[in-house]
Amino acid sequence: MNTQSSNWLRLVFTLAIVLCAGAWAQNVPFIPPPYSESSYVIDVEGMMLGWGRTLSGELGAGNLVNAATPQRLPLPSGVTNWIAAAGGTTRTVAIDQSGRFFSCGINSFQNLGTSDTVLSNLTLIPFPAGVSRWTETAAGNNTLLLSDAGTVYVLGNSPMLSNYPQPYAGELVQVPLPTAANHIIAGRTHYLVLGTDGKIYLWGFNDAGQIGQGFTSGASVTNVATLPFPVGVTSWIRAAAGGFHGLAVGNDNNLYAWGANNFGQLGISSNASTVSTPVQVPFPVGVTSWLHLSAGEYASFALGNNGRIYACGLNQSGMLATGSTTNENQFKEVIRPAGVTNWIALGSGRYHGMAVGDDGVLYSWGYGAYGALGNGTVGVFQSQVKPVLYRLSATATNSTQITLGADVPSGSNWVIEASSDLHTWAPASTNSVHQARLQATQSATSPAEYLRLSRLR
Repeated sequence: MNTQSSNWLRLVFTLAIVLCAGAWAQNVPFIPPPYSESSYVIDVEGMMLGWGRTLSGELGAGNLVNAATPQRLPLPSGVTNWIAAAGGTTRTVAIDQSGRFFSCGINSFQNLGTSDTVLSNLTLIPFPAGVSRWTETAAGNNTLLLSDAGTVYVLGNSPMLSNYPQPYAGELVQVPLPTAANHIIAGRTHYLVLGTDGKIYLWGFNDAGQIGQGFTSGASVTNVATLPFPVGVTSWIRAAAGGFHGLAVGNDNNLYAWGANNFGQLGISSNASTVSTPVQVPFPVGVTSWLHLSAGEYASFALGNNGRIYACGLNQSGMLATGSTTNENQFKEVIRPAGVTNWIALGSGRYHGMAVGDDGVLYSWGYGAYGALGNGTVGVFQSQVKPVLYRLSATATNSTQITLGADVPSGSNWVIEASSDLHTWAPASTNSVHQARLQATQSATSPAEYLRLSRLR
């Protein structure tokens, strides 16, 4: 048996992992919050876990109680697993295994798809005519949905596109695009679509130049605009949106940024308050391309091809986790905790960041408003990268006695099983839990050689 002292999230997220001879999982499915004071993860069984703000029912947990540690979100009738999710302004949206769309939270911007004022459980929203399956969703003040045919729909009135029906009744409205879409992205009040033609299409508020058209305006852009290509770029590869700014990687491998820069969140080594067209972002030393982008309200994060995460922007109380409390106008490395050589996934909320390390652990940092850091604290600033309290550990007291324990999310139902041949599994513990710890011990006289953690449905 492996005598490693810990291997936390990796084992929890890869259920039914065999604990023998270093058979650790290699990947952790991870759904970051694009703009939210809540956090979300979808595990390999398709179960969604959430924590943070739910004062308006936005976690979909069936209550209005903020959660400082991860909890399993209830499955609506007919749902067996989730394939996509996003956290918007005071709500959660998700897509199930059948491609159906669900929403919950507060309906401030007519963005739930129902006439309800508040929904505390994820609620099914009917398909519009001509759509039978959704594949992706994104959320700011409005909600975006991408169909399997590449069509994009928007739900919400902040702001309304020029083709919205009048009077507006909160229904899904198709975004007029000249091409099919590959990806959808939401800032707070501006929205991006990456087309199959390699172009980025935008609309929304433009008070900080976040539509990228070379000007700022107090009036919103209600007709879809096209982001101009910088010299040397002929297509966009990936993009992200913050509260009032945008990020995109071109086919020249360079990162470009535009919009609000009042805290240096564009990473362009400039203190200009706004930049209304895409400007190239300098590479940090050791980076030659970008693998993933994410953005908070006033900060930007990027994962380089060297496995490091870099951050810039607002750094109040160390929210960039760069080792200081100074705002950064160029990308600076997020300090890695012990045990992490490379990062494999990245996400950010309104004032916090999250990442998965190659040790399989989910980490968080920043402002833990409402419990968004998932570490049991509320309303604190955390300038160091620390694990989220959702973990599994294996410890050995001697060469033959193994203790398996788990800090599991509330609302979960788990059991530890044992097998001597990997074919016949039996409970190694009689207790299943809804909160706190689950533990089983394999003694020297036990015939079982393998242990696994499984979720009871």
